Amino acid sequence: PMQVARMMSAVANGGILWRPRLVQRVERVDGTLAYSSSSKMTGRVDLSPVVWAFLRHALSGVVNEGGTGAAARIPGVEVAGKTGTAQSVAKSDSTKGQDHAWFASFAPVQDAEVVVVVFVERGGKGGQVAAPIARQIYQAIFLEKVAMVSVGGDG
Repeated sequence: PMQVARMMSAVANGGILWRPRLVQRVERVDGTLAYSSSSKMTGRVDLSPVVWAFLRHALSGVVNEGGTGAAARIPGVEVAGKTGTAQSVAKSDSTKGQDHAWFASFAPVQDAEVVVVVFVERGGKGGQVAAPIARQIYQAIFLEKVAMVSVGGDG
């Protein structure tokens, strides 16, 4: 999942490879900073800006209505992603035919802030199992922003 997250990050930002980090910052209850992690660029994938734009557009289509990742949609934030279902070897009769569910994504599409990758071992189909989990994560991350967009207006 970390390598898939790194790949999605590169698509989201036009080819820059960043060292992955699980935690960006931790704040104490009083709001003071307890921990902060800085980003480090480790490479670049050189493709035409047209190719990067095409990839972002294609991945945003996956999360649009009718796409296999539509269950990851949230109001006010455009999510791009890719569903996946990986076959697995049955370890017993009870796990026979139980595929792994994947959903790799980033949001917002035009100015990505977050990459979310969900892998559910023996979970089934990515669009049915992993994408809804990603939606819940995005809702938690963007809840305040989504509320501001909904309330918004001219004031």
